[in-house]
Amino acid sequence: MKLCCDLSMTSRSRRSRWAAPYERNGTLPRAVADYENDRFGGANRRFFEEFHSFSRPSDAWHFDAEGNATQVGADQARRTASFGDGTRRGLLLETERRNELPYSNMDGAVPGSLVSGGALPVNWAVSGIAQSALTVENVSLVNGLPNLRLRVSGTLQGTMYVFLSSATSIPASVAETWSLSLWAGLASGSMTNVSDISLHASGWTSGAGYVSGSPFSGLDFSTVLSANPVLFECQGSLSGAQTECIRPALRLAASGEIDLTLDLLMPNATDGKRAFAGLPTSAISAQQSAENIVITGIAPATYDVVVRSEALGESVRSNEQVTDAYWPKGVSDDIVRSVCFYPPGTQ
Repeated sequence: MKLCCDLSMTSRSRRSRWAAPYERNGTLPRAVADYENDRFGGANRRFFEEFHSFSRPSDAWHFDAEGNATQVGADQARRTASFGDGTRRGLLLETERRNELPYSNMDGAVPGSLVSGGALPVNWAVSGIAQSALTVENVSLVNGLPNLRLRVSGTLQGTMYVFLSSATSIPASVAETWSLSLWAGLASGSMTNVSDISLHASGWTSGAGYVSGSPFSGLDFSTVLSANPVLFECQGSLSGAQTECIRPALRLAASGEIDLTLDLLMPNATDGKRAFAGLPTSAISAQQSAENIVITGIAPATYDVVVRSEALGESVRSNEQVTDAYWPKGVSDDIVRSVCFYPPGTQ
Protein backbone atom coordinates (compact mmCIF):
# COMPACT_ATOMS: atom_id res chain seq x y z
CA MET A 1 0.00 0.00 0.00
CA LYS A 2 1.20 3.52 -0.70
CA LEU A 3 1.99 5.80 2.19
CA CYS A 4 -0.10 8.93 2.33
CA CYS A 5 -0.07 11.93 4.59
CA ASP A 6 -2.20 12.33 7.68
CA LEU A 7 -4.78 14.79 6.42
CA SER A 8 -5.86 15.60 9.97
CA MET A 9 -2.77 17.77 10.45
CA THR A 10 -3.75 21.19 11.70
CA SER A 11 -1.21 23.02 9.56
CA ARG A 12 -2.88 23.90 6.27
CA SER A 13 0.48 24.53 4.60
CA ARG A 14 1.72 21.05 5.48
CA ARG A 15 -1.58 19.38 4.79
CA SER A 16 -2.01 21.09 1.42
CA ARG A 17 1.03 19.35 0.03
CA TRP A 18 -0.84 16.06 0.38
CA ALA A 19 -4.44 17.17 0.13
CA ALA A 20 -4.09 19.45 -2.90
CA PRO A 21 -5.30 16.83 -5.41
CA TYR A 22 -8.59 16.67 -3.48
CA GLU A 23 -9.16 20.40 -3.00
CA ARG A 24 -12.68 21.46 -4.00
CA ASN A 25 -14.14 24.95 -3.96
CA GLY A 26 -11.00 26.20 -2.23
CA THR A 27 -11.41 23.70 0.60
CA LEU A 28 -9.09 20.88 1.63
CA PRO A 29 -10.62 17.64 2.88
CA ARG A 30 -10.46 16.54 6.49
CA ALA A 31 -9.98 12.92 5.42
CA VAL A 32 -9.57 10.97 2.19
CA ALA A 33 -10.07 7.35 1.15
CA ASP A 34 -8.83 7.21 -2.45
CA TYR A 35 -9.17 3.61 -3.63
CA GLU A 36 -8.31 4.33 -7.25
CA ASN A 37 -4.87 5.73 -6.36
CA ASP A 38 -4.36 3.80 -3.11
CA ARG A 39 -4.07 6.88 -0.89
CA PHE A 40 -5.59 7.18 2.55
CA GLY A 41 -5.30 9.96 5.09
CA GLY A 42 -7.04 11.39 8.13
CA ALA A 43 -7.62 10.45 11.77
CA ASN A 44 -3.90 9.59 12.04
CA ARG A 45 -4.41 6.68 9.66
CA ARG A 46 -2.43 6.19 6.48
CA PHE A 47 -3.19 2.69 5.22
CA PHE A 48 -6.34 0.92 4.03
CA GLU A 49 -6.19 -1.59 6.88
CA GLU A 50 -5.92 1.20 9.46
CA PHE A 51 -8.69 3.21 7.89
CA HIS A 52 -11.36 0.53 7.45
CA SER A 53 -13.11 -2.42 9.00
CA PHE A 54 -13.81 -4.95 6.24
CA SER A 55 -15.22 -8.46 6.09
CA ARG A 56 -16.38 -11.07 3.56
CA PRO A 57 -16.66 -14.71 4.68
CA SER A 58 -15.90 -16.19 1.26
CA ASP A 59 -13.18 -15.99 -1.36
CA ALA A 60 -13.78 -13.62 -4.29
CA TRP A 61 -12.40 -12.72 -7.72
CA HIS A 62 -11.16 -9.48 -9.26
CA PHE A 63 -8.60 -8.18 -11.74
CA ASP A 64 -5.16 -7.48 -10.31
CA ALA A 65 -2.63 -4.81 -11.23
CA GLU A 66 -1.57 -6.87 -14.26
CA GLY A 67 -5.15 -7.14 -15.51
CA ASN A 68 -5.42 -10.84 -14.66
CA ALA A 69 -8.38 -12.51 -12.96
CA THR A 70 -7.22 -13.36 -9.45
CA GLN A 71 -8.86 -15.04 -6.50
CA VAL A 72 -8.40 -13.48 -3.06
CA GLY A 73 -9.13 -15.05 0.30
CA ALA A 74 -11.87 -14.31 2.78
CA ASP A 75 -11.84 -10.84 4.35
CA GLN A 76 -9.46 -9.45 1.72
CA ALA A 77 -10.67 -6.24 0.08
CA ARG A 78 -10.35 -5.91 -3.69
CA ARG A 79 -8.76 -2.78 -5.12
CA THR A 80 -9.55 -3.90 -8.61
CA ALA A 81 -8.16 -3.03 -12.04
CA SER A 82 -9.34 -3.39 -15.63
CA PHE A 83 -9.25 -6.71 -17.46
CA GLY A 84 -6.22 -7.02 -19.69
CA ASP A 85 -4.39 -3.72 -19.17
CA GLY A 86 -4.44 -3.40 -15.37
CA THR A 87 -5.75 0.18 -15.29
CA ARG A 88 -6.68 1.01 -11.70
CA ARG A 89 -10.41 1.35 -11.09
CA GLY A 90 -11.08 1.38 -7.33
CA LEU A 91 -12.60 -0.67 -4.54
CA LEU A 92 -14.92 -3.44 -5.75
CA LEU A 93 -17.85 -3.98 -3.38
CA GLU A 94 -20.50 -6.61 -3.96
CA THR A 95 -23.51 -8.01 -2.16
CA GLU A 96 -24.06 -11.76 -2.09
CA ARG A 97 -24.26 -13.33 -5.53
CA ARG A 98 -24.23 -16.73 -7.16
CA ASN A 99 -23.29 -17.82 -10.66
CA GLU A 100 -25.93 -20.43 -11.46
CA LEU A 101 -24.38 -21.34 -14.81
CA PRO A 102 -22.40 -24.60 -14.47
CA TYR A 103 -19.14 -25.23 -16.31
CA SER A 104 -18.19 -21.62 -16.92
CA ASN A 105 -14.65 -23.01 -16.55
CA MET A 106 -15.17 -24.57 -20.04
CA ASP A 107 -14.73 -28.09 -18.68
CA GLY A 108 -15.40 -30.74 -21.31
CA ALA A 109 -14.42 -28.63 -24.32
CA VAL A 110 -12.18 -30.41 -26.84
CA PRO A 111 -10.44 -28.72 -29.80
CA GLY A 112 -11.60 -29.81 -33.22
CA SER A 113 -14.58 -29.75 -35.54
CA LEU A 114 -17.81 -30.80 -33.84
CA VAL A 115 -18.19 -33.55 -36.44
CA SER A 116 -14.68 -34.95 -36.00
CA GLY A 117 -13.94 -35.19 -32.29
CA GLY A 118 -14.26 -31.60 -31.15
CA ALA A 119 -16.66 -30.82 -28.31
CA LEU A 120 -18.27 -27.86 -26.62
CA PRO A 121 -18.16 -27.49 -22.82
CA VAL A 122 -20.42 -29.75 -20.75
CA ASN A 123 -24.13 -28.92 -21.24
CA TRP A 124 -23.48 -26.54 -24.15
CA ALA A 125 -25.36 -27.12 -27.40
CA VAL A 126 -25.98 -25.43 -30.75
CA SER A 127 -29.10 -25.02 -32.86
CA GLY A 128 -29.86 -23.29 -36.15
CA ILE A 129 -26.70 -24.23 -38.03
CA ALA A 130 -25.00 -27.45 -39.12
CA GLN A 131 -22.61 -29.00 -36.60
CA SER A 132 -20.02 -29.12 -39.38
CA ALA A 133 -19.93 -25.30 -39.33
CA LEU A 134 -18.50 -25.21 -35.82
CA THR A 135 -14.92 -25.80 -34.70
CA VAL A 136 -13.44 -25.42 -31.24
CA GLU A 137 -10.09 -23.82 -32.07
CA ASN A 138 -8.70 -24.03 -28.54
CA VAL A 139 -9.47 -23.81 -24.85
CA SER A 140 -7.19 -21.61 -22.77
CA LEU A 141 -6.88 -18.98 -20.09
CA VAL A 142 -6.86 -15.36 -21.24
CA ASN A 143 -5.70 -13.07 -18.45
CA GLY A 144 -6.87 -15.68 -15.98
CA LEU A 145 -10.34 -16.17 -17.49
CA PRO A 146 -11.36 -19.51 -19.04
CA ASN A 147 -11.74 -18.98 -22.80
CA LEU A 148 -13.36 -21.02 -25.55
CA ARG A 149 -12.25 -20.01 -29.05
CA LEU A 150 -15.06 -21.01 -31.40
CA ARG A 151 -15.02 -20.75 -35.18
CA VAL A 152 -18.35 -20.47 -37.02
CA SER A 153 -17.93 -21.02 -40.76
CA GLY A 154 -20.85 -21.91 -42.99
CA THR A 155 -24.19 -20.77 -44.32
CA LEU A 156 -26.74 -19.27 -41.96
CA GLN A 157 -30.15 -18.09 -43.04
CA GLY A 158 -31.73 -16.78 -39.85
CA THR A 159 -30.65 -17.26 -36.24
CA MET A 160 -28.36 -19.72 -34.47
CA TYR A 161 -27.99 -20.23 -30.75
CA VAL A 162 -25.01 -21.39 -28.73
CA PHE A 163 -26.75 -22.61 -25.57
CA LEU A 164 -24.57 -22.20 -22.49
CA SER A 165 -26.43 -24.77 -20.38
CA SER A 166 -28.85 -27.62 -20.72
CA ALA A 167 -32.57 -26.85 -20.79
CA THR A 168 -33.12 -27.93 -17.18
CA SER A 169 -29.87 -27.27 -15.29
CA ILE A 170 -30.80 -23.79 -13.94
CA PRO A 171 -34.11 -23.49 -12.05
CA ALA A 172 -35.96 -20.20 -12.58
CA SER A 173 -39.40 -18.66 -12.25
CA VAL A 174 -41.53 -16.17 -14.14
CA ALA A 175 -40.70 -12.49 -13.54
CA GLU A 176 -37.49 -13.37 -11.69
CA THR A 177 -34.74 -10.93 -12.70
CA TRP A 178 -31.59 -12.43 -14.19
CA SER A 179 -28.29 -10.90 -15.25
CA LEU A 180 -26.32 -12.57 -18.02
CA SER A 181 -22.74 -11.71 -18.87
CA LEU A 182 -19.97 -12.92 -21.12
CA TRP A 183 -16.56 -11.62 -22.13
CA ALA A 184 -16.35 -11.79 -25.92
CA GLY A 185 -13.86 -10.86 -28.63
CA LEU A 186 -13.39 -11.35 -32.35
CA ALA A 187 -10.25 -13.47 -32.73
CA SER A 188 -10.37 -13.58 -36.53
CA GLY A 189 -12.69 -13.41 -39.52
CA SER A 190 -15.27 -10.72 -40.10
CA MET A 191 -18.88 -9.69 -39.49
CA THR A 192 -19.79 -9.98 -43.16
CA ASN A 193 -23.47 -11.00 -43.43
CA VAL A 194 -23.84 -10.97 -39.61
CA SER A 195 -26.69 -8.74 -38.39
CA ASP A 196 -26.75 -9.51 -34.66
CA ILE A 197 -24.76 -11.08 -31.86
CA SER A 198 -26.32 -10.82 -28.43
CA LEU A 199 -26.96 -12.55 -25.12
CA HIS A 200 -30.28 -14.35 -24.92
CA ALA A 201 -32.26 -16.39 -22.38
CA SER A 202 -35.29 -18.61 -22.83
CA GLY A 203 -37.68 -20.33 -20.46
CA TRP A 204 -38.12 -24.10 -20.28
CA THR A 205 -40.21 -26.56 -18.28
CA SER A 206 -38.62 -29.07 -15.92
CA GLY A 207 -39.36 -31.67 -18.60
CA ALA A 208 -37.16 -29.81 -21.13
CA GLY A 209 -40.07 -28.24 -23.01
CA TYR A 210 -39.52 -24.83 -24.57
CA VAL A 211 -41.89 -22.12 -23.27
CA SER A 212 -43.08 -20.02 -26.18
CA GLY A 213 -42.91 -16.26 -25.64
CA SER A 214 -40.59 -16.60 -22.66
CA PRO A 215 -37.24 -15.18 -23.88
CA PHE A 216 -35.43 -11.92 -23.27
CA SER A 217 -32.34 -10.66 -25.11
CA GLY A 218 -29.62 -8.06 -24.77
CA LEU A 219 -28.38 -5.48 -27.22
CA ASP A 220 -26.54 -6.40 -30.39
CA PHE A 221 -22.77 -6.16 -29.86
CA SER A 222 -21.60 -7.39 -33.26
CA THR A 223 -20.55 -3.89 -34.30
CA VAL A 224 -18.25 -3.37 -31.32
CA LEU A 225 -16.47 -6.71 -31.13
CA SER A 226 -12.69 -6.46 -31.41
CA ALA A 227 -9.63 -8.58 -30.80
CA ASN A 228 -9.61 -7.47 -27.15
CA PRO A 229 -12.42 -9.23 -25.24
CA VAL A 230 -14.97 -6.95 -23.58
CA LEU A 231 -17.64 -7.72 -20.98
CA PHE A 232 -21.15 -7.75 -22.43
CA GLU A 233 -24.16 -7.89 -20.15
CA CYS A 234 -27.94 -7.99 -20.26
CA GLN A 235 -30.67 -8.17 -17.66
CA GLY A 236 -34.26 -9.29 -17.93
CA SER A 237 -37.09 -11.52 -16.77
CA LEU A 238 -38.64 -14.57 -18.38
CA SER A 239 -42.30 -14.73 -19.35
CA GLY A 240 -44.64 -17.70 -19.60
CA ALA A 241 -46.54 -19.29 -16.73
CA GLN A 242 -44.95 -22.68 -17.42
CA THR A 243 -41.37 -21.44 -17.06
CA GLU A 244 -39.40 -23.49 -14.54
CA CYS A 245 -35.85 -23.19 -15.89
CA ILE A 246 -33.70 -20.60 -17.67
CA ARG A 247 -31.38 -21.43 -20.58
CA PRO A 248 -28.79 -18.73 -21.37
CA ALA A 249 -27.39 -18.56 -24.88
CA LEU A 250 -25.33 -16.56 -27.34
CA ARG A 251 -27.53 -15.59 -30.29
CA LEU A 252 -26.14 -14.94 -33.77
CA ALA A 253 -28.25 -13.80 -36.72
CA ALA A 254 -26.99 -13.73 -40.30
CA SER A 255 -27.97 -14.12 -43.93
CA GLY A 256 -25.52 -15.97 -46.15
CA GLU A 257 -21.98 -17.23 -45.78
CA ILE A 258 -20.26 -16.33 -42.52
CA ASP A 259 -16.76 -17.01 -41.20
CA LEU A 260 -15.74 -15.65 -37.82
CA THR A 261 -13.88 -16.91 -34.78
CA LEU A 262 -15.06 -15.77 -31.37
CA ASP A 263 -13.36 -15.76 -27.99
CA LEU A 264 -15.99 -16.55 -25.34
CA LEU A 265 -14.88 -16.11 -21.75
CA MET A 266 -16.38 -16.72 -18.29
CA PRO A 267 -20.15 -16.75 -18.87
CA ASN A 268 -22.29 -15.88 -15.84
CA ALA A 269 -25.98 -16.13 -15.01
CA THR A 270 -26.74 -14.43 -11.72
CA ASP A 271 -29.84 -13.42 -9.79
CA GLY A 272 -30.16 -9.88 -11.08
CA LYS A 273 -26.70 -8.70 -10.00
CA ARG A 274 -23.79 -7.62 -12.17
CA ALA A 275 -20.97 -10.07 -12.69
CA PHE A 276 -17.98 -7.68 -12.43
CA ALA A 277 -15.08 -10.19 -12.52
CA GLY A 278 -17.48 -13.15 -12.49
CA LEU A 279 -17.48 -16.43 -10.62
CA PRO A 280 -15.96 -19.53 -12.26
CA THR A 281 -18.02 -22.69 -11.88
CA SER A 282 -17.58 -26.39 -12.50
CA ALA A 283 -20.42 -28.89 -12.10
CA ILE A 284 -22.22 -26.78 -9.51
CA SER A 285 -22.95 -23.11 -9.01
CA ALA A 286 -20.52 -20.80 -7.21
CA GLN A 287 -21.47 -18.37 -4.46
CA GLN A 288 -19.77 -15.28 -3.11
CA SER A 289 -20.66 -13.77 0.27
CA ALA A 290 -21.68 -10.17 0.81
CA GLU A 291 -18.99 -7.66 1.74
CA ASN A 292 -19.24 -5.35 4.74
CA ILE A 293 -17.13 -2.22 5.09
CA VAL A 294 -16.97 0.90 7.25
CA ILE A 295 -14.50 3.77 7.48
CA THR A 296 -13.33 4.06 11.07
CA GLY A 297 -11.64 6.58 13.33
CA ILE A 298 -13.01 9.80 11.86
CA ALA A 299 -14.20 12.18 14.54
CA PRO A 300 -18.03 11.94 14.68
CA ALA A 301 -19.35 15.16 13.20
CA THR A 302 -21.19 16.63 10.22
CA TYR A 303 -19.29 16.65 6.93
CA ASP A 304 -19.89 17.22 3.25
CA VAL A 305 -19.07 13.76 1.89
CA VAL A 306 -18.10 13.43 -1.76
CA VAL A 307 -18.34 9.91 -3.21
CA ARG A 308 -16.93 8.97 -6.61
CA SER A 309 -17.84 5.60 -8.11
CA GLU A 310 -18.38 3.97 -11.49
CA ALA A 311 -22.13 3.57 -11.02
CA LEU A 312 -22.89 6.88 -9.30
CA GLY A 313 -20.35 9.16 -10.91
CA GLU A 314 -19.78 11.94 -8.36
CA SER A 315 -22.27 12.27 -5.50
CA VAL A 316 -22.18 15.07 -2.91
CA ARG A 317 -23.85 14.32 0.43
CA SER A 318 -24.16 17.68 2.14
CA ASN A 319 -24.22 17.93 5.94
CA GLU A 320 -23.91 14.18 6.36
CA GLN A 321 -23.75 12.95 9.94
CA VAL A 322 -20.67 10.74 10.13
CA THR A 323 -20.12 8.26 12.96
CA ASP A 324 -16.97 6.44 14.04
CA ALA A 325 -18.01 3.53 11.80
CA TYR A 326 -19.32 5.10 8.59
CA TRP A 327 -20.07 4.05 5.04
CA PRO A 328 -22.19 6.10 2.58
CA LYS A 329 -25.67 4.62 2.23
CA GLY A 330 -26.52 2.90 -1.03
CA VAL A 331 -22.94 2.50 -2.18
CA SER A 332 -22.59 -1.19 -3.01
CA ASP A 333 -22.47 -3.43 -6.06
CA ASP A 334 -20.14 -0.82 -7.45
CA ILE A 335 -16.50 0.12 -7.93
CA VAL A 336 -15.81 2.99 -5.55
CA ARG A 337 -13.08 5.40 -6.59
CA SER A 338 -12.94 7.62 -3.52
CA VAL A 339 -14.76 8.93 -0.45
CA CYS A 340 -13.66 12.38 0.77
CA PHE A 341 -14.79 14.31 3.84
CA TYR A 342 -14.98 18.13 3.75
CA PRO A 343 -16.09 20.72 6.30
CA PRO A 344 -19.90 21.08 6.27
CA GLY A 345 -21.38 23.66 3.95
CA THR A 346 -18.35 23.85 1.64
CA GLN A 347 -19.47 21.52 -1.17
